[in-house]
Amino acid sequence: MPIVYPIDHKLRSAYLKVQRANIHLNGLKRRIRVFTEKNPSAVTVDQQQFQAGQQPILGQRIAAPDAWGAILGDACGDLRDSLDHIAWQLARLKHKRGTLTERDERKIAFPICTSPDLFNAHGAVKYFLTDALDAIEKFQPYHRPERPELELLEVLDRFANFDKHRVVPITTRAGKGGAGPGQGVALQAPSEGHVLVVTVQWTPTKPDNFKPQVTESVVFYIGNPIDGIVFHPIEYFTAIHDFIRDNVFPVFDGILQKPKGIQ
Repeated sequence: MPIVYPIDHKLRSAYLKVQRANIHLNGLKRRIRVFTEKNPSAVTVDQQQFQAGQQPILGQRIAAPDAWGAILGDACGDLRDSLDHIAWQLARLKHKRGTLTERDERKIAFPICTSPDLFNAHGAVKYFLTDALDAIEKFQPYHRPERPELELLEVLDRFANFDKHRVVPITTRAGKGGAGPGQGVALQAPSEGHVLVVTVQWTPTKPDNFKPQVTESVVFYIGNPIDGIVFHPIEYFTAIHDFIRDNVFPVFDGILQKPKGIQ
């Protein structure tokens, strides 16, 4: 059973943010499950079109509601905020209440940087004690070669910033397809009326018995698809939540204080 941080614990505020993110994610997963059950993939491909090496159109799909991107954005914001709330408590280990100016307080945040130079230049690093700063540094995404899971925090930071300062994450449907020896990836583009036209890029091997199979899922992305964006399913963001809860919190719990009332 997960740790429950009592009301007087220094991680309580960050814990509430993670809890709220979990509510958003669980609700979104239920909506996606119901949506996909009501709108399954119905693949139809013209055999002659395939044999001729043409790109087959699989048909139309009902688009996933774009409002789901706002829900995901809220979840990402809560998870990113939880890290900043941890940073605030860590800064208070070095600076007593009332000793920092308002300008100083605005600089306190949990750095998420893609290079050591960016980390060392971050405006918040000077506000932490050595042990706290060392712990924060170990969670930086530039350690991905040794700890691939740190990609989770980099993606979280990008999604949270995109949602806060630009537009909500984009919701769409994507999938992978195969036809035995012929493999492909389902591509799609929104059109008017919230309908998707899905095509598949195959490597035609002209098998005698062509049986296309396409597995679709609801995914989220930010940026321009032309720039080679990456789709992330809802499970990816659940993994971010679990990583923060199970890996980040225990480290800084040990620095701040042991929680009371573990259940």
